[in-house]
Amino acid sequence: MKKIKVCHVVSGLKSGGVESMIYNYCSRFNKNKYEFHLLYQHDPCKKNVEEFNSIGFKLKRITSKAKNPIKNYKETLKYLKDNSIDVVHCHMTLMNFIPLIAAKKAKISKRICHSHNSNLNTPNLFIKFIYFILKKICIKYSTSLIACGVDAGKYMYGNKNFIIIYNALNTEKFKYNHINRVKIRDKYNIKKDEILIGHIGRFTNQKNHKFIIEMFNNLVLDDKKKKYKLVLIGDGELKTEIEYMVEKFNLKGKVIFTGVIDNTNEFYSAMDLFILPSLWEGFPVVGVEAQISGTFCLFSSTIDNDCKVNDNVRFLKLDKKVWINFIKNCKFNKVKYNKKIIEEKHLNIETEYKILETLYSKN
Repeated sequence: MKKIKVCHVVSGLKSGGVESMIYNYCSRFNKNKYEFHLLYQHDPCKKNVEEFNSIGFKLKRITSKAKNPIKNYKETLKYLKDNSIDVVHCHMTLMNFIPLIAAKKAKISKRICHSHNSNLNTPNLFIKFIYFILKKICIKYSTSLIACGVDAGKYMYGNKNFIIIYNALNTEKFKYNHINRVKIRDKYNIKKDEILIGHIGRFTNQKNHKFIIEMFNNLVLDDKKKKYKLVLIGDGELKTEIEYMVEKFNLKGKVIFTGVIDNTNEFYSAMDLFILPSLWEGFPVVGVEAQISGTFCLFSSTIDNDCKVNDNVRFLKLDKKVWINFIKNCKFNKVKYNKKIIEEKHLNIETEYKILETLYSKN
């Protein structure tokens, strides 16, 4: 039987939510029926390369669209033609227009535009106009419109019909584990009376690490009754700048940088509070993972409330004083996640991947 060849197109392989979504879904597919390809542009994370190789993906790095958009388009078109791709699934939100046009040129009948972000707003009228045009092009050259949540769909497609493919995951992997809690806290010398605040995300403007460090510094200075430590998991172009801020505020003994790791599930159990002060998000996978672990969560009000899966989460405006006052008075209780809510919100990967499979396979 001829395999269905699916090519995912991303900006990079950097252990982000997009990569997790692709891996979580495609690892469930029948390898005898599907052949998966992945085009990326930037220096990849070794962990991601190993993960995708382990489930049979064919990976190809192409020229960055920012460096040379014409070459990026030509290389995309050539790869799609040379490999007789059947389905193109694009994950770069506004920048999906390049592979979508290439897929149309290659006469690929299934062209999927996937929106992973919302609230990419700007006060610049010219940039707003450019965004408007890019959305129109993406819609025109797509045969299916997908979003990770309602906000991401409305942002990208307006009143057009779109399908929500939720950022589902293996819920069992992220359940609270006391052994993991003790192991991680011992490894990083976090004492029982210390409150561990955690964040997982690439060091980019979107994830708002500058806010985290400034808020944490003020919290430590303001609250003398409690002891705090902060763990930042991930890597990215702004990491050096954030490390400098930690030194400037004399927080070196209180802030832990882990880099990219493959056991984030263990860290959730070790945390007392998980924070996500993003400037924008589509549907944050890490936010759901943290809630499933039972860890108390604090999210920015810019994040889609659809990612709430229990009562152990609060959405606050991005104001450092508001966050500090809330953390000072928080009890950081652990709660069990509600399996029924997980199913209702379509977050169980074992059932959700079949929706994407149907989209790939239908005539």
